[in-house]
Amino acid sequence: MQFHHHGYVSGDPRVSPAAGTGLDRPAELPDEVDVLIVGTGPAGMTLAAQLSQFPDVTTRIIERRDGRLVIGQADGIQARSVETFQAFGFAGRIIDEAYRICGMNFWSPDPADRDKIIRTERTVDDPTGISEFLHLIVNQARVLDYFAEFMANSPSRMTPDYGLEFVGLSTMADHLARNLPYGDQRRLEIARAMATDPKLILLDEPTAGMNPQETRQAEELILRIRDSGLAVVVIEHDMRFIFNLCDRVLCLVRGRALIEGTPQQVQSDPRVIEAYIGTGPTDADATADGLTPAQQRAESVALSEGEPDLPAPRGGVKGA
Repeated sequence: MQFHHHGYVSGDPRVSPAAGTGLDRPAELPDEVDVLIVGTGPAGMTLAAQLSQFPDVTTRIIERRDGRLVIGQADGIQARSVETFQAFGFAGRIIDEAYRICGMNFWSPDPADRDKIIRTERTVDDPTGISEFLHLIVNQARVLDYFAEFMANSPSRMTPDYGLEFVGLSTMADHLARNLPYGDQRRLEIARAMATDPKLILLDEPTAGMNPQETRQAEELILRIRDSGLAVVVIEHDMRFIFNLCDRVLCLVRGRALIEGTPQQVQSDPRVIEAYIGTGPTDADATADGLTPAQQRAESVALSEGEPDLPAPRGGVKGA
């Protein structure tokens, strides 16, 4: 009767028809919202789940992490919390995967024999029977997962927007996107892509028009994305940026693959040097600068001497 009080309707009763903001919900964070919730902790997710039932209210919930909480810091669920879960329809499911706390026992050494222990006190968990629900142990991350599922099945089809703090834009959270500096706008574009929970990110000239400081920040951001387990493919004409950033490099000449390998392999390949730099200076010109022709040609595409090797990737960055 909880679901079919107006008669049986075929389909999953937990999934509401999309309506209002859920009909064409944009994947990116809009410039203006009615309610902005910061943080996907228990309080934020509970509020977002409640507001997800009102599709005429534009509500977004943002989180600085780049994805869902994997392991929570808490695991004790009081009976009154399970009552709240019942209001959202998942109390029974979370009870099935949790274990119940019935009481607490205290043990001490046996005064008659110190090599043994005896139970000295026992506290019943709910002696007055104040709730029909249980005191549970289940990781907080699972509670948030259930709230997220409820939101996704709601008329507003709400999902958390992850990655705002991840890309370093937390201080810009109350600014319109069009008013951000150019470098921050580019990072915001990456944050919008991260909000879709991708497995692979394609970046086409992410540093175009950036100054050196913004380019370095973009490089650090892409490496953090790589270290989070995502694969990244970058198309870029800035060779120093590519060689600093990527684990694998694919060099194209007139639309055809010339060589693929590590940055060290690609930057030292004679075909790459000839294609991008040319045959180089004459011996006389090079000698005047104190360099051999080969050294002078390679200097334009090579990493500066002594830069450390990149760490082994989990997701990997590939450049072209």
